Amino acid sequence: MKKLFTLVFLLCAINILNAQALLIEDFNYTSTGVTANDSLTNTAIGGAQWKRHSGTLNPILWSTPGLTYAGYTGSGVGGGISFAHGTGSREDANIALSDSIKLGSVYASFLLKVTASGGATGDYFTHFLSGNGSSPGSDFKGRIFFKDGSVANTFKLGLSKGSTSVASVVYSSLDFNIGQTYLVVMKYTINPSTADDAFCVYIFSSGVPATEPSTPDLAASVAADLAVADISKIYGFAIRQGSSGTGAGIVDAIRVSTSWNSSPLPVTIKSFSASLLNNSASLVWNTTNENNVDGFTIERSNDGNTYTNIGFVAAKNTTSNSYTFNDVLQIKNATYYRLKITDKDGSFKYSSVIVMNAKSGIKLDIYPNPAINNLVITHPQSTVNSTVKIVNIDGKNLITQNLQNGATQSTIDVSKLIKGNYLVVFENDGTRSATQFVKQ
Repeated sequence: MKKLFTLVFLLCAINILNAQALLIEDFNYTSTGVTANDSLTNTAIGGAQWKRHSGTLNPILWSTPGLTYAGYTGSGVGGGISFAHGTGSREDANIALSDSIKLGSVYASFLLKVTASGGATGDYFTHFLSGNGSSPGSDFKGRIFFKDGSVANTFKLGLSKGSTSVASVVYSSLDFNIGQTYLVVMKYTINPSTADDAFCVYIFSSGVPATEPSTPDLAASVAADLAVADISKIYGFAIRQGSSGTGAGIVDAIRVSTSWNSSPLPVTIKSFSASLLNNSASLVWNTTNENNVDGFTIERSNDGNTYTNIGFVAAKNTTSNSYTFNDVLQIKNATYYRLKITDKDGSFKYSSVIVMNAKSGIKLDIYPNPAINNLVITHPQSTVNSTVKIVNIDGKNLITQNLQNGATQSTIDVSKLIKGNYLVVFENDGTRSATQFVKQ
């Protein structure tokens, strides 16, 4: 897939000057007295926020846990909701925004995992509304569709500004994997003229750009669709269960705002690494674009699933920052760390997970192999000028990381490397050693 399976759908247009957060929905409802897979509009769950506006049977379902996506606000928080297309009177529901927007761009980002393809024809599952509540009207704009992919266990995403005609929907030529979590960012721009609103969407399989990409991969472009009357205002966000197709999926961590940075990404973790220093994990992370960030909660896990708060570091809220935190390792096998980044409005997201294993650095060793995101390198004790380099099979140096003085174990981010074979080269006090690993 293009850009390492990264695809995007965005709605092109104009940013309004004053960014405004319109909705934060992590489906973080209490499950006390509520059965698993209960209706989202049940008053014991999300009924105070989400209102059914169509359908009487087959409700949209809430359950825990929700979806996870490294680096995205709301990842791993609370639960999520599942929807399904099929026969019967299927429930559609919407949630109100904090304000109505009549001019400029509105962004909506959310996590999506499709669990069953949408059939050969396809149908839409989410959109903006001009109203909200049990009677929001029928002005639905910015619809996102999905249907069967080109090969088994894949699907295609599509969009239209407002039409439901099959001929008006623009689908991606690329396929997406059923069962994989993607970050979707919609952008709808309300213009003051007649029938000239713009709509496009980005979909990411990993990472979140710190700034809005300049060119969308997919945008509403069919003349008949663009001629559909513009929306008067955006005042709600909806999840829909169509009557056609067999598609089903999970949605989580919805953010609606008037700017890119307020919707998908309030702060960027530029790097997050760890080094082993005298049986202590020395955690180092660097950030950019901090704005109204409260701070960073350091969380530790012995199994990679259950995490405990072990410390907090206040944010500096400047353009570029570096932070450190030391933790004495409690066990000799793997210890996992992640950062919980909390904004001053209470919203938060998680960093990627890094791991240490307290193994003595007597020789060059790596874990895991193959690697996907982070590579843990056990090495002889480093000196002031020690480095680790990642080299491709052609001998080209792709990554160089300076090591902390005295470290015997270090992590290095390899998530951006393409799949293939690489060398890890450890240079220390005039000596050089290397070993091979595979990037998946």
